[in-house]
Amino acid sequence: MIKYTFICICILILSACKQYTTQSQNTSWVKNQLSISQAYDAYLGQSQKRTAQPSSLSQSSSQSLWKLSASKMRMNLQSKRPRVATQITNFINNPQFVKNSSYRAQPYFHYVLKSVLEKGLPAELALLPFIESGYNQMATSTAHAVGAWQFIESTGKQYGLKNNLWYDARRDIIASTQAALTLLDDLNKNFKGDWLLALAAYNCGSQCVKNAIKKNERAGKATDFWSLPLPRETRHYVPKFLAIATVIKHADRLSITLAPLSNQRYFSIVRFNGRVDLRELAVTSGISTDKLFSLNAGYKLKQTNPSGTHRLIIPISKANSLKQNLAKLVSNNQVSIKAMNAKATNNSVIAPFQSTSQKPISL
Repeated sequence: MIKYTFICICILILSACKQYTTQSQNTSWVKNQLSISQAYDAYLGQSQKRTAQPSSLSQSSSQSLWKLSASKMRMNLQSKRPRVATQITNFINNPQFVKNSSYRAQPYFHYVLKSVLEKGLPAELALLPFIESGYNQMATSTAHAVGAWQFIESTGKQYGLKNNLWYDARRDIIASTQAALTLLDDLNKNFKGDWLLALAAYNCGSQCVKNAIKKNERAGKATDFWSLPLPRETRHYVPKFLAIATVIKHADRLSITLAPLSNQRYFSIVRFNGRVDLRELAVTSGISTDKLFSLNAGYKLKQTNPSGTHRLIIPISKANSLKQNLAKLVSNNQVSIKAMNAKATNNSVIAPFQSTSQKPISL
């Protein structure tokens, strides 16, 4: 098996050197094999040399957002480490997971990546929902963490994510992304700029990581992530994150299929007052109810609270019809429940947030 795997790696390297782009999806990297580690180093070196040749990537909207994301990565992905290599192999041997997750990420990734870069954070963090939820807004863990970023109730509340009968902000891609990035930034500062410790704390909690550090300090041992006695899930969590970043960065050369994703935003945002049934809005606007529900997964009852101001995420391709029908539905509901006056009705639909610029993400 080792001999066969090494032959596959050699084929991979030769293909890279000859600038071919097709590799076997069954390629794997074996632990503790020095020759294979060296071969993989050579492969990565060749890949980085080739990708570094252009001075910059195009900023046009047709530019792949996956490639743009890869060009902005700045972490040491440590692909040689056995735990990371094992996770890379798992992804290569399960390409459907990566493909499906990238497909679910299509509506959100532009917003998430743009938010990450605007905060001055490493682009890799936009990939964290891959391993948290497969970029699934409806994902729920056994620990009752929910949403793409998998917030538990207490942490969500701490970072301003409200949860009531009508709405769970943990499933709202806008609210949860902003909360997650703030949390990650806080954790990074708490652990003095060590992103691996910050990511470990995102998984098991700050106190969990601090306790592991203190235990190693008392024993005179190293306190880097790889040396800490962390929970089993956390020991695999960080390598899995580094692995998905590696796979996305080298998807072409690893024959991993990603859903097409151009450098342009998918959705627009509108605010309105009062109750709207998302089913009715979808039907009248000619959009799939599943698509509208998934974009607005925070609304538990698939309708908004009759009181208060709400935010709705709508595909840009359907923006005009959705805005028109949203205004009509809000107006009709206001008349039926007699909850708002004519002035509120006339101003019920507000322009999209200025922060969701239609401009491509620039380098």
